[in-house]
Amino acid sequence: MLSINIICMSIFLNCIFIYTKELMFAFEFLSIICKELQKYDNLLV
Repeated sequence: MLSINIICMSIFLNCIFIYTKELMFAFEFLSIICKELQKYDNLLV
């Protein structure tokens, strides 16, 4: 029983780790887009 809990926990932690990396990538991508949009915004003004 204990080993099953450990396996489930490790899978759960792996999923969180992968999801966190994906979120960080998406956040970086969005910040880059925002910076680019600000450049265009400055050009338009």
